[in-house]
Amino acid sequence: MLAQLLEAELQRLGKDPQRTPAAAPGNGGAVFDLRASLIDADADDEAESVDLVWTYRNVGDYDQNGQVNVSDLTPLAQFWQRQALYDDPESHGGIDFWPSGQPLADGGAGPTELPDPGSGAANWRIAAVDGDHNGIVNLSDITPIAVAFNSVADSYGIFRREQGTENFSQVGTLQTGSPGPGRPLVMQFNDPLNVEDRGVLWEYVVRPLDSGTSSQGPDSNAALAVFGNEPGFPLAEMSADPTDGLIPLPVHFSAITEAAPLGSIVNHEWDLDGDGSWELETGTDTEADYTYTASGVYIARLRATDDAGRTAIAGQVITVGTAPVARIEADPPGGEVPVSILLDGRSSFSEFSTIEKYEWDLDGDGEFDVDSGPVPEITVNFDEPGQASVGLRVTDAIGLQGQVSLPLELTDDYDEIEPNQSAELASPIGMLTLDAAPFSVDGSVGSGGYSGDQSDWWSFEVPQGCQLDLTAEVSGLDPILRVRVVDVEGTLSIAEISNLESLKQLSRGLKGAGVFYLQVLNEHTVTGLDYDYSLALQITELTLDESENNDSAAQADDLGNLTNAILPGIWANLGPGGTDGDDEDWFAFTILDTDDYSFGMDFFHRDADLELALYDATGSVLFGVSETVTDRERIDLSLDPGDYRLRCYRNEGGNAYYQLSLFRTP
Repeated sequence: MLAQLLEAELQRLGKDPQRTPAAAPGNGGAVFDLRASLIDADADDEAESVDLVWTYRNVGDYDQNGQVNVSDLTPLAQFWQRQALYDDPESHGGIDFWPSGQPLADGGAGPTELPDPGSGAANWRIAAVDGDHNGIVNLSDITPIAVAFNSVADSYGIFRREQGTENFSQVGTLQTGSPGPGRPLVMQFNDPLNVEDRGVLWEYVVRPLDSGTSSQGPDSNAALAVFGNEPGFPLAEMSADPTDGLIPLPVHFSAITEAAPLGSIVNHEWDLDGDGSWELETGTDTEADYTYTASGVYIARLRATDDAGRTAIAGQVITVGTAPVARIEADPPGGEVPVSILLDGRSSFSEFSTIEKYEWDLDGDGEFDVDSGPVPEITVNFDEPGQASVGLRVTDAIGLQGQVSLPLELTDDYDEIEPNQSAELASPIGMLTLDAAPFSVDGSVGSGGYSGDQSDWWSFEVPQGCQLDLTAEVSGLDPILRVRVVDVEGTLSIAEISNLESLKQLSRGLKGAGVFYLQVLNEHTVTGLDYDYSLALQITELTLDESENNDSAAQADDLGNLTNAILPGIWANLGPGGTDGDDEDWFAFTILDTDDYSFGMDFFHRDADLELALYDATGSVLFGVSETVTDRERIDLSLDPGDYRLRCYRNEGGNAYYQLSLFRTP
């Protein structure tokens, strides 16, 4: 908006910002506070140099970068509605709009810090943006930018002449540089005097220069170099006790003032309610009291005047109000860990101001060590269950604070241990006991769930070959889960429950002692949903399908016709200590169609070395044999219709359970 107003003002004045030529400032750039002081380095009563001090001035150059342009709108917004105080022209030889206070008096702030509000430096900086000198920074200060648009003062020429002579001679040039934060740009130059120049009464002026166009601006006030001309103004500081509190707030003020050499302080004036008028005079008394009865931030000011009518100004910020109310809302208000909780303090409020800063105590130790500035919310991750406490401290625009704490209940109703997204990271169930009651575990999958993952792995151990009975139950919005039983390597799926929508069961023989795995996989295509599930596991003695004695071709167990793609897995046992302690089992079956067939025997080779052979109906003609040292023996053959015999036998080792499978090759 300010840029549009400046463009309109330039058009009104008939100026094209792209074609307005650069030039040194006009009369609005004349320095009025040049001071010249003789410096005697070795205290021999003879000056060796002259120190010059003045304040940069170019009306419209509000950012003090040496040129009037669009960038000067930024400080206009920064100092919006700030008030500038000006001294009586009679106090400064009739010069109008001389800012109150000293441009270098910052109230004790360091050079890289903002000067204290109410200090001379702060007042001079505001006055530099009050381009129309009406005492307040507002829209009317756009016009001075437009009038002086593209004027340049990138340096100053320093000129001197012997008092009483006509012409000035240039003795130096000084680049303008840049001011500190929130400060006026104060220029300083030292003019060393030759021996023949010492003892002469020198008069100085400075002129703003545009080095690009070699143009010069107007002369400053003429400053006569004499001893004691610097500082030339009184000094003033003020203190307050207390500086902040709740209404009503009585405050006691003290002034520390110092007059210029050979002068004395004759009056102290106070603006304690911050309205810009000096409502209280205490003469030479340096104490004052005031009680604040309304909330707000007040800039209390002191103006000290010496017997020559020169003034110094000091300021002190007083913060008064009622404590703001801090409030926290948590979403969710606790829950299963790990959980991300949004802490929101936007319902906090201050009765007479606005909340400017939010600070958080996230570990309940009473220390507010996380500062989110003006942002009223923060997201925090919680990993441990139990009772947690978070705290919020708010600070309003007048510096008053309020705080609150909020308890959070964090739970962990799941048995899974995260991360468990792979067999290597599986949550352990432990050793299952034969014929014990079902062992249950609870977990969660889905991007909005317990850990945000789509797959959980569990590991369990069995002491021997056994029958696994698994019950899986799931809850949630339209769940679709898959539960897989995976072998001891964590790679081969040996049984599964698919399309799990509520409750399903499976029963599967496990061929030996060892660690097996369960994988629970979310197969719902909609993201952001989560599902709770329960698994119940029970192991019992493995029921064998073979009917002993089946130790010869003539006694083979008859499996019937192989008419389907696959027959159910046949469970059996070989080796000493097994079902009947035998070393071979025979099975008979009939093939009705010529086709490709596959016969497999799965077992743990670590328990025993088992082999597989295929014969004719008499057991005398060998069609194929598998004798490997792996956990699986397999025979693949193309067979004609007829009766056949499978021989399962032990080569060496101990007792082993095995599963026999017969199927047509796809």
